[in-house]
Amino acid sequence: PGCLRAKDKITDLIHLEDEIALAMREAVGSFPRGQVDFDANRPLSDLPLLRDRPTAHNSGNQMSSAVSEGTAGRSQSLLSGLFAPRQVAPAQISPADGTMLGFFKSTLLVRIEAFRAKIANDAAKSTFLDGIADEVRSISTLIPSAEGEAAWTKAYRLERLLTLVEPADNLAREVQRRVDEAFDENVAVAPRLQTKLDAAKKEVMDASQTPPALRPEGEPILRMLLLDVLEEIHWNSQKKFCVRPIQRIACHRIIWFEIFAFVAVIAPYMWLYFYIHSTHKSPSFEHWSWLPLYTALTAGLFGAFFSRLQSLQTDWNNLSIGQAHDARDFRSISLRGAVGMGGALVVYFFLQSGIVSGGLFPKFNELGLSQLWFTPPPPSVGAIHPVSAIQLIQPDLSLALLVIWSFVAGFSERLVPGILAATDTSLSNAANGQRK
Repeated sequence: PGCLRAKDKITDLIHLEDEIALAMREAVGSFPRGQVDFDANRPLSDLPLLRDRPTAHNSGNQMSSAVSEGTAGRSQSLLSGLFAPRQVAPAQISPADGTMLGFFKSTLLVRIEAFRAKIANDAAKSTFLDGIADEVRSISTLIPSAEGEAAWTKAYRLERLLTLVEPADNLAREVQRRVDEAFDENVAVAPRLQTKLDAAKKEVMDASQTPPALRPEGEPILRMLLLDVLEEIHWNSQKKFCVRPIQRIACHRIIWFEIFAFVAVIAPYMWLYFYIHSTHKSPSFEHWSWLPLYTALTAGLFGAFFSRLQSLQTDWNNLSIGQAHDARDFRSISLRGAVGMGGALVVYFFLQSGIVSGGLFPKFNELGLSQLWFTPPPPSVGAIHPVSAIQLIQPDLSLALLVIWSFVAGFSERLVPGILAATDTSLSNAANGQRK
């Protein structure tokens, strides 16, 4: 009961020192004497719980989650952990992030100085610009890994604030430059931004002058459009920063799935060579009727994982954060493999039905393995090591074509739906013809 009372009071009144002290004393009072090493008269300002934690709310959450365990021993270990000095690991510095942020910081400072001459007569804008300059200078380029994202977020925010003091005569050029940058960065909404800019130019630019001048009522329109463009560019950059580590984890996991599928494809041939090497006999294929279907399924699985891996390597910049998380999830990877195997199975029976025929399609009555012997020439006189014959076991032409079609069925997400749609159309037309 004392722990529960402490939990409730810490959650609601954590910011008041006298209430925290009362709650702690009630919690400790519920334990037998000597089990908790805590001085109730110790000043609250000396507790590592309050001194080291960044916010009181987080401390209350940590205390609440632990007290809810419902046992005295658990609460005792909690208190001893909270009141013990915290060991903070030294931050790791990222040289690459520091270099890029330093360059970005210098760019902002140069632009600020370029703006000063043009807004010198506007005291409000000058004061606002001085505040932005001070914040830019306060950004440290020695970025601890835990603070790098916050530093970049602050830098992006300051760049967006600069749009509020962008000189009016430079707004049209700056918006166009930023839209071009959005195209270069493959921002998904770049075409829409260009369309909005073209429409805004017709509305706010006075074409009767040479060169066209900005109308007074058009300044806020272009300024807000510039802000929209910067927001999209910054969001795209931050998304790439967040997606990149997720993409690496997803690729690592899919590679292991791909290796498993590859081993499954070549497993029968590995077993054959092991059998020949260990017994020195030619294998019998009387009970290998499962090989064509097994080959189709494993080849489809291999193609599905290969497709997912390729898409992550080439299109990861276009992935949303949700899509990146899905690509990393084991269930999503397994689902893609199951879809690939299902597609290969459909193609297997589609080819076996004989609906299509030709040199590009396998003949199921000829599926099998070919055994080839490469006989070396007679050894030359005085040869030290005799040359042995090589026995090669490989798929024949029809089985090789089946592997290719099964791989394509697993790789392509549109092949099987296209086959099914065409089959559905053919069946519908045939049914309609019979009714007539």
